Amino acid sequence: MRHLLVPTDFSESAHAALQYAVGLCKDLEGRITLLHVSHTERVTETLMGLDAIENLSRTLSSPSGSAGCAPSFNVDELKSVVQQKLDACVDATSDENVRIETAFAEGRPSVKIVQYARDHNIDLIVMGTHGRGPVAQFFLGSVAENVVRSADCPVLTVRENSHACDPAKQR
Repeated sequence: MRHLLVPTDFSESAHAALQYAVGLCKDLEGRITLLHVSHTERVTETLMGLDAIENLSRTLSSPSGSAGCAPSFNVDELKSVVQQKLDACVDATSDENVRIETAFAEGRPSVKIVQYARDHNIDLIVMGTHGRGPVAQFFLGSVAENVVRSADCPVLTVRENSHACDPAKQR
């Protein structure tokens, strides 16, 4: 396993997954791609579940003057803000022994994560999971669950409150 993919929505569970991946890469002398997928389509009645919630959340936290469901939505401005957040994640977790690169994609997160993994010969996807209960899981679905079901490579899910976020501590 030389190339790990860590999808991020900038949540605590995504941060825990990145920390875990860094610990793995120290041992494997591998590299990490930190990927953010933005669902930049306008919110419609056909956009359901977590994708709709993520889109609305992103719209509310996007740069001032832009709104995800407004025709004036500036995707380039969103990409700039996302890149700044990705760079901040790398700076906060960088280790001189681990190479971390960043990537951005647009579309449905679970689909784009799997597609990125296929297109870039990813050996392992390490991603956070929010640990929703069974009722919320049924109604909302899960990006992590969809990736686990669709990916061609192994997928390791990490919960934000996991006590084992560093594989080196498990020895």
